[in-house]
Amino acid sequence: MENILVIIITSIIAPILLLCFQEFMRYLRNKKHNVLKEIEKGVLELKKDTLRLQILNLIQHDPKNTAAINHLYDEYVNPPYSGNSYLRSVYLLWSQKYEHKKAK
Repeated sequence: MENILVIIITSIIAPILLLCFQEFMRYLRNKKHNVLKEIEKGVLELKKDTLRLQILNLIQHDPKNTAAINHLYDEYVNPPYSGNSYLRSVYLLWSQKYEHKKAK
C-alpha cells in the first residue's frame, strides 16, 4: 500500500516540479534576453554619440576633409543610428561653405 501511495504522490508531484522548473528557466532566459537588449540599445546610443562627436570634431578642426565628414555623416543619418539632432544644421552650414552642394 505504501508503494502505491509513493507512486501516486510521485506521479502527481514530479510533473508539477518539472513544470515549475521549466517556467523558472523560461523566466531566467527572458530576463537575460531583456538585459542583453538593454545593453545592445546602450551600445548603439554610444556609437551614435561617438559618430556625432567625430563629425563635429572634424568640422571644427579639419573642415576640408570632406570625404571623412561625408562618410561619417552618411553613417550617422542612416540605420541603425538614424541620427537627426542639431547636427543636421551644423552639417548643412559646413556643406554650404566647403562643398558648395546640397547636403542630405
